[in-house]
Amino acid sequence: MSFSGSTQQPTTPLPAASSGTLRDEVMSIFHEMFGELRKNQELIVSRLADLDSKLTAASKDIRDIKQNITDAEPLRSTHPSPPKLHELDDNFYVWLQQMKAKMEEDGAAFGSDKARFHYVYSRLGLNVQRSVLSLAERAEKNDVWEYTAIFEVLSAEYRRIPRIRTGTFRGSA
Repeated sequence: MSFSGSTQQPTTPLPAASSGTLRDEVMSIFHEMFGELRKNQELIVSRLADLDSKLTAASKDIRDIKQNITDAEPLRSTHPSPPKLHELDDNFYVWLQQMKAKMEEDGAAFGSDKARFHYVYSRLGLNVQRSVLSLAERAEKNDVWEYTAIFEVLSAEYRRIPRIRTGTFRGSA
């Protein structure tokens, strides 16, 4: 072989008989290797698809776990607690508005209707708790915990209490 310039050119060609045989062998080896490469490629593609499927499932699991953690984190109460209502006096409507705001802002932090009911009930002094004791007993018996019912009963009772200073009844306008 001789080299001229930058290209390689054989100086003596291979004999025709051996060229066909060699070519057939090379082609046979090439086809065999190409077949194996194709099988390996199919195997790699299959494994990549399997890994992609597993990765997608793992990503979904991670999102679900994050959501469960977020859902499990207790909500924190941010609104101040109203003072206890010891009597149905002129402070009742102020207490009522504070308690409604507390339930509106932080109601979800209590977690259940029962917990909200008990919270409102706990913010009543003993004398006022007696006013809604039958409501609490009914809620316990029926397992229906509507804290707004406490507001309704107390509001109705407050309107029935005569006001000494004005000589009128609440709610008679």
